[in-house]
Formats: sequence, structure tokens, C-alpha cells
Amino acid sequence: MTSFVDVTEHTRATELALHRALHDPLTGAVNRAGLGEILLRVAARAPRVGATMAVAFCDLDDFKDVNDRYGHAAGDEVLRAVTERVTHATRAEDVVARLGGDEFAVVLVSVDGLAGALRAAEKIREAVRAPVVVSTGTVTPTMSVGVALFTGVDALDDTMQRADEAMYLAKQGGRDRVATLDPV
Repeated sequence: MTSFVDVTEHTRATELALHRALHDPLTGAVNRAGLGEILLRVAARAPRVGATMAVAFCDLDDFKDVNDRYGHAAGDEVLRAVTERVTHATRAEDVVARLGGDEFAVVLVSVDGLAGALRAAEKIREAVRAPVVVSTGTVTPTMSVGVALFTGVDALDDTMQRADEAMYLAKQGGRDRVATLDPV
């Protein structure tokens, strides 16, 4: 006698739980935990395939003012719109993650050196600048972006730190700009 067990529902439930664990519920973007897993995978593969990877740390400028002036529901609308714009401004192989609040990271999987990474970051920054109509008005978001090239699996934490520091440099330089600490 042969018996079969349908595991379809269990498989779907497992996949849904994994998706929820690795994605931001508000925007659908990869979350911090998902980004960590993806970074390790991409970083390990990049040298084998001869790709140059970069990380862009992105932070919305003066986002607290949006929440204060228009309300948190409007802020959520802006975050969803920004996530969609960043996703459309990147390639399918790139990874957009929401780290929390108004901070994002983009893994640029294969770029043409630092110049290519800076071009990609500038495209992201420009895409974000279009007005977002919310229920209580119109918000025109801007974003400061820091870029760092990945130099090897052992330097992944360093790459992330440099991108984060470069983002703060962009903010100090007047906001709504792209910056890098890497030698040009």
C-alpha cells in the first residue's frame, strides 16, 4: 500500500514565514536581516565571477519633518513611494533594503568601478526627488547617499562602514547629494 502526504500548505507556510523574516512589512523591501544574508552570498560570488560590487547607504533628508508636518501615515506613504522609486532606479540584480526608519541600503551587484557605482547612486538620488502626493499635501523627498566599493569578503564590514560614513559626509555637505570616501 502506498500513501502520499501533500506538503503544499506546509511549504507555502514555510516560504511565507521566511519572506516575513527577511522583508520589511511596510515597503516589501529586504530588511536588515535579509540584507546580511544577501551581502554574504553576493560578496562570496563577486570575486569568482570578476564582478565589482558596491554598497550605497541612503538616508532621506529631514524625514522627521515629514512625519511632524504631515503625520505618520503620510510618512509611510512617502517611504513606500521612495522604496518603489529606488527599486525602479536599480537593476534587477541589485538589492534594495530598508534598514529601518528612513535608512536604506542598495547592493550594487556588478558595477563598472567607482565611477559606475557613483552613477548608479546618482540615478537613485534623482529618482527619489519627484513629488509624492500624500493625503495631507505634497512631499518632495531628497536623499543623501554614501557609496563604497567592496574590496573583498574579509572587508565586508569595512565596506558597509565606509558607505555609512560617506552618507554622513553627503549630509554634512548640504544633503541631497552622493559622496564617497573611496579614492576617485
